[in-house]
Amino acid sequence: MRFEHCYVTNSICTPRRAAILTGTHNHINRVTTLETGLDNALPNVAKHLQVGGYQTAAIGKWHLGHGPRHNPTGFDFWSVVPEQGEYDNPTFIEMGEESTEPGYVTDFPSLIARNAPGLGGTLGSSPEPALLTQISI
Repeated sequence: MRFEHCYVTNSICTPRRAAILTGTHNHINRVTTLETGLDNALPNVAKHLQVGGYQTAAIGKWHLGHGPRHNPTGFDFWSVVPEQGEYDNPTFIEMGEESTEPGYVTDFPSLIARNAPGLGGTLGSSPEPALLTQISI
């Protein structure tokens, strides 16, 4: 199944991403500005899908805060660009470790997905259903 469209009531980047991920309005998830990070202790769609046996991954722009309280949770694998991200020679945070990649940022999400430990050759080919969230840059 492929979801190509999603609609929320908030047009601002960070609050919109929080609403999509948590399935809640921003007064509930408490992400109301571009600077407010998402509390990763909150339930989200990836966590629910993991309980249902899905493999989950998030790759791309996160812009929901970084650090122990804000890094992606509910994903078996994640590789995200911090904040707005750099377009040339971007820095990715992959499973908590930073690395800078030479090239243009849009070259990397599909490459990361194909080569990610635990995903390359397994995501979608194992008997478990899979969710790969490629977050637009």
